[in-house]
Amino acid sequence: NRVGCSYKEFLACNPKEYDGKGGVVFLTRWIEKMDSMQDMSGYSVEQKVKYIAGSFVGKALTWWNSQIRTLSREVDVSMSWNDFNFMMIKEFCPSHEMQKLETELWNHVMVGATSCVY
Repeated sequence: NRVGCSYKEFLACNPKEYDGKGGVVFLTRWIEKMDSMQDMSGYSVEQKVKYIAGSFVGKALTWWNSQIRTLSREVDVSMSWNDFNFMMIKEFCPSHEMQKLETELWNHVMVGATSCVY
């Protein structure tokens, strides 16, 4: 009874690359897509960060390699998914962009008399 999947099986699900660009909305959607891949590929919780970090290219890959050098190679094996997400958001989502989204959310007003308009 095998736990997880091979990296080849994970790649067969066509994980979307992440380059560190696109801001908050793009990163959030990418994270959601990676979360849904766990169901498709069957990778284990222990494999999640390591496999998903393999989808980094460009700026994101450079950042991740520096994290590994700083924190040690074991970081990609032992890091929780929540800690990984927090690190990515801190690095790739500028605080001014997060504040802008938060302001938009708080100031969002329903248009029309019914919720059906939405």
